[in-house]
Parts: sequence; C-alpha cells; structure tokens
Amino acid sequence: MRARVMMTVTVTGLLLLTSRTAAALELEVQSQGGVLTFPGEAAAVTTAGAQWGVLLGLAPWPALGVELSYQGAIYRTDEALSPVQDQVLENGAQAVVKVGPRLGRFEPYALGGLAVSHRDVRAREGGPGVLQDGALAKAPVGAGFDVRIPLARVAVLGEVGPSLLLGARGTYHFLLRTPALGDVDGGRGADQIGASVNLGARF
Repeated sequence: MRARVMMTVTVTGLLLLTSRTAAALELEVQSQGGVLTFPGEAAAVTTAGAQWGVLLGLAPWPALGVELSYQGAIYRTDEALSPVQDQVLENGAQAVVKVGPRLGRFEPYALGGLAVSHRDVRAREGGPGVLQDGALAKAPVGAGFDVRIPLARVAVLGEVGPSLLLGARGTYHFLLRTPALGDVDGGRGADQIGASVNLGARF
C-alpha cells in the first residue's frame, strides 16, 4: 500500500514538473527586414543593400534564449567602379544566443553566435567583376530590443499567453572567411553591419 502511494506521488510530481517545464519553454517566430552596409574598405566596392530573415527562437529561461534563422541580403557593386553594377545575393543560416532582462513589456538583449552564407554574384556584361562567388563565415554580435504586446492571459500558473513582438536590432558581422572582394585583403575591411526591424509572435 505504501509503495503504491509513493509511486502515485512520484508520478504525479513528475507530471507536474514536466508540465511546468513545457509551460516555461517559450517559442518565438519573427520576420526581419532592414539594411546591410559595409563599414570598412569594402564600402569602396559595394553599396548598402537590403537584408531580410525569418527567425525561430526558443527560451528555456526568461533571460536566456537560442535563436536559429535564415538570413538573406542583396547589394550591388559601387557604380564608381563601373556604370554597369553587378548584383550580389547572400543566403545563409545563423545561430545566436540571446541574453537580456525582461523589464515588463520592454525586453532589451545582447546576442552573439555564428553564421554561414553563400555569396552569389550576378555578373553583368561590362560590370567591374571584382567580387567572387563563395562561402562566407561570420561571427555576429549585436544588441536589440523587443516590445511585447499580450494578446491574451491564461490562468495557468500565472503564465502570459501568446504575444505580439515588435522590435529592432543592430548587428556587427565579423567576417571570419570571405571570397575575393575587390582589393579588400581580409581583416576587418570586409565586415558588415546590419540594422533591422522585427515583427513576430511568442507562444
């Protein structure tokens, strides 16, 4: 009899713990759009362009989360090199860790991680031909904020229900590997800076 009671208590406790852990794990989905530019020597051979992305985030704790995303960008060679500009597309993936407090509905954070992408140069006849196709490796570091707009409140352990997220972030991409970019010889000259607005939801 005692063994049966202990088994019942143990199973009940595990079920409660599992349900609490599941309730605490938050899922975020966001879309992203903004600008991408080059702060170093690469600015002499490229123009600022547009960037976009789709983000999937998991937050096991309120102050710590992991984010996986698709990242895309488009920019051109500078017309000072040639009146005919080559078009450049980047497509890749990014994984970052986000750390930050939650100050009510305002949620600032810092982020850092790794990213890989592929540069596809759409060369045109008469273009400068200074950029090459190839793989890029980056170390993104940045900061941003989200504003949480609750859609509903659920009466389970005081948890907040689904919310809209509206935010902005800035990211500095340290280029760890890059194919030829004009006369830029690696170093920090090929680094990128991105600024974006994010819109999504948390569940």
